[in-house]
Amino acid sequence: MLLIVAYCDELYITGPPSEAIKAYHSWAFVYNIKIQGELRDDKGKVYARSQSEAYLRKAGLPSKMKFSNQGLKVLGAPIGNADLTFSFIEENVKEIEADMDLIGRMPLHQAQHILTIRSVQQRMNYIFRCVPSGDLSFWRALMCRYDNALMTVPQRICHHTTLSARAVSIAHLPQDLGGLGYKSWIDSADP
Repeated sequence: MLLIVAYCDELYITGPPSEAIKAYHSWAFVYNIKIQGELRDDKGKVYARSQSEAYLRKAGLPSKMKFSNQGLKVLGAPIGNADLTFSFIEENVKEIEADMDLIGRMPLHQAQHILTIRSVQQRMNYIFRCVPSGDLSFWRALMCRYDNALMTVPQRICHHTTLSARAVSIAHLPQDLGGLGYKSWIDSADP
């Protein structure tokens, strides 16, 4: 039995390898005949934890399709082993740290605040909902880097290099409870 999930131009086929490969070839045929398009095998990617690439190629996996036994990104979230997930999220945290440096160049603190809570943190909130944190000791340093990056805006607003623990707690409160709405990863519940 297969699970097939599609969104816009992305298609994910999950299930036993031989059935999934047959389903892909069927989809490519239908796509070609009905829509008169052509799927590009080089844009596809296969994730198989327990099957070798050679086995899948023998089962009919297209030669140009990429293979991974580590994992892949599905709809903006990592699916795979812990190392892949960690490196994916670490890369996102690095991007957010760079974004926060760039946002710091904006002259209006309110604009920095709005951009941070309405855009920058929303990207990571989606990932938090998709990826279980599990063992905090594994994630803690990365969680702290993310939380600290977000706190650079309140630090600039208050003209402080560091904020007290109480000030950070208030900044993390939702706006309707008197906070600033900065969502902390370390305090977020797992999905």
